[in-house]
Amino acid sequence: MNWIDPSPRTLLVTGPNGFIGRRLIADAKSQGWRITAAVRHAMPVSDADSTVVVGNIGAETNWTRALADCSAVAHLAGYAHVTSEVSADACYAVNLEGTKRLAEQAAAAGIQRFVFVSSIKAIAERSHGEPLTEVTRACPEDHYGRSKLLAEQVLSRVREELGLDTVILRPPLVYGPEVKANFRRMLIAIARGVPLPLGLCRNRRTLCHVGNLTSAILKCLEDPRAIGETFLIGDTKTLKLNEMINCLGSALGQKTHLLPVPHALLQGVLSILPLGSGLRKLTEDLEINVTNVCNTLEWQPPYTVEEGLDETGRWYRHCTKLHP
Repeated sequence: MNWIDPSPRTLLVTGPNGFIGRRLIADAKSQGWRITAAVRHAMPVSDADSTVVVGNIGAETNWTRALADCSAVAHLAGYAHVTSEVSADACYAVNLEGTKRLAEQAAAAGIQRFVFVSSIKAIAERSHGEPLTEVTRACPEDHYGRSKLLAEQVLSRVREELGLDTVILRPPLVYGPEVKANFRRMLIAIARGVPLPLGLCRNRRTLCHVGNLTSAILKCLEDPRAIGETFLIGDTKTLKLNEMINCLGSALGQKTHLLPVPHALLQGVLSILPLGSGLRKLTEDLEINVTNVCNTLEWQPPYTVEEGLDETGRWYRHCTKLHP
């Protein structure tokens, strides 16, 4: 079992220019970490102490220079979706083979801790009456979820065979200032007063504020009780979908318009809306029990879900004032 040396510590961050990566670097710097950022192409990384170009991530990536002088790794890089631009093969190459290659080279380099940000989709897309926990049987439904689960299994083998101290985190949808993709599109719709056909949706969703995720990553990088664990991570309180939308509306200073569309008609309505594909997933239950990580590490997420949504809405409101 390795312990993180309290002397100057250097953290290798993959995916440093992503939504989570940027926040992690800022938060890690505030706790005294030096940052090495691994990028695929030459580009600046705000607040990083050094940047190393590793090229495309996969089975042949050479991580030697990036790992030099580092004591820990936070592995965030990966494809989140199979799309017209990202094939299933590319998803497995990056999420599975790339993670395996990095972990093996990290073990050879004597890295003291390796935190892998996986996804709740590695076990399920939805909950059925009871919150998901660490003992829920894994049943991923798409290539992204399967690639993440296989990467987790590879890390377990590397830990057993090569002695790398690994920690796996499975967050649900991550939100917060600078959020992109479907959550950003939902913010735009709410801010513009677009009526949403979700007035009768009472499904429960656990979210994960980006600051809660980065706080958990930093805790796992240093706490020996995290070694070898797989944790579900998220906000401690689960909201109904309409509650979440109303919280965002309040932060945006915008009255929300939730139309009472019966569930039997909802999927048809969503199929014709520009935002429909993103909202469709939000209309299903995905409730997560995060007490294990809190109890095991004696850790509490720094943001409540209400605080996180308020901060996110206020950030977007400020951005639109600056860039109408």
